[in-house]
Amino acid sequence: MKKSLFVLSLMLVALVGRSYAYDFHSVAPTGQTLYYNIVDGYAVVTYPGDSTNCWDPDLYTEPADTLIVPSIVTFNDTDYVVRAVGRKAFSNCARLLWVKLGDSIVRIEASAFQYCTRLERVDVSGGLESIGAQAFEYCSSMRKIVIPQNVHELGVGAFSFCSMLDSIMLPSAISTINESLFYSCGSLATIFVPNTITSIGFSAFRSCSSLRTITLPNSITSIGGAAFAYCSNLRSFVFPDSVTTVNNYTFFDCGQLTSVTLPEGLQSIQGSPFNRNVRMTELISLNPVPPAVSSNLAATLPSDVLVRVPCGSYDVYASDSVWGAFSNLMEYPGYHIDYSADDTAAGDVVLLVEPTCTSSLAEVQAVPHEGYEFDHWHDGNRDNPRSVDVTVDPVLIAYFVYVGPIGINTIDEVEARVTTASNSIVVSGAEGLPIRVYEINGRLCHSCGEASVNHRFAVEHPGVYLVQIGQYRAIKVVVLPQ
Repeated sequence: MKKSLFVLSLMLVALVGRSYAYDFHSVAPTGQTLYYNIVDGYAVVTYPGDSTNCWDPDLYTEPADTLIVPSIVTFNDTDYVVRAVGRKAFSNCARLLWVKLGDSIVRIEASAFQYCTRLERVDVSGGLESIGAQAFEYCSSMRKIVIPQNVHELGVGAFSFCSMLDSIMLPSAISTINESLFYSCGSLATIFVPNTITSIGFSAFRSCSSLRTITLPNSITSIGGAAFAYCSNLRSFVFPDSVTTVNNYTFFDCGQLTSVTLPEGLQSIQGSPFNRNVRMTELISLNPVPPAVSSNLAATLPSDVLVRVPCGSYDVYASDSVWGAFSNLMEYPGYHIDYSADDTAAGDVVLLVEPTCTSSLAEVQAVPHEGYEFDHWHDGNRDNPRSVDVTVDPVLIAYFVYVGPIGINTIDEVEARVTTASNSIVVSGAEGLPIRVYEINGRLCHSCGEASVNHRFAVEHPGVYLVQIGQYRAIKVVVLPQ
């Protein structure tokens, strides 16, 4: 008898001593039961369980499918404005698909939707002001979220591991892209960065493997270490003018990165920001004084990388103990020319002559693909090749017209024929005419002023090449492996 009374007393203590993580519950417009705390006279959405098992399946039914979180809830005949989605409120609710938050909600707190792996869409109101740390971490099905412009805080790792998120527009009210904010967002290809941003945190864009390019405003003064590490498709990067330090591992293992431009005010390069960037072909420094480097920078980059330095600063770079280790230093006037084809399926534009420290003239050429002809540049000019003064940072766009298919190895207008043999391209029937040979990416690899009877061009490797004879349209030829 005494033993039974003891067990009963323990059960009563457990029931009386049980505490809840919420003050009250209410049914949402979409039918799910939601739980709330009253904080400073407002309602905050919370979880019903404990912090390690927010929605204990033995006790509670977690929200699923489509959920509308209301702006007003009623408890004990009193209406409460719903002000926030609290910490871990919907953490691990893996059956949620779409959430619409009420217009009154101004905060999404830390880990609010963490591990909602099937959540595809979240609609928030223009009154939202902050999104907490890891709020949407591992929401691996979410493709887009529209962040209102008056959101002033995006917490650490707020969107980390959102592997389907493909684009984002950052609000102008924030000043910092926090640490790990978009860590491992593998589909993120488009991001707008406003000119209110002054800093980018550690690993902010790490492992964003779909990011090919990003334009950063000159308001940014610091970029944290590993900020773009493992961005395996990043092609080129221009540092904002106000950045003074390049930090360790900034571009670690960016396998497609070919060109980086360092700003004029850069003072130091810490550690090894370019480790394992095997495709780097160009490093541009706009500072006439070599920035201090804390490691053997040349040893971390390909041996043939071209290092461009400002006009008149070759000697000071060549005599520097670190920069002088580069074997391919070249003075660079710092001019910019933007050239492209209106339709890349119709043709390409290649740079034939670069500007130098003694000449601001550049020469570009529009190279039509098979079945097309160059028609005009965007400003109506028809010169091809065309010389331009790059001191005005020109923009050139080439337009092509379709003229119909032609034989892959013949140019009827001059009765010329192009064949391949033993890692070579042979052009016959083009005596006395100029010939240019381009790689398929548009790089000029061979040229001659006057062709011989059977003019032979040795190529470095098998592949597809473009051959242009005189001013006639280019044709494609394929050099097969031997």
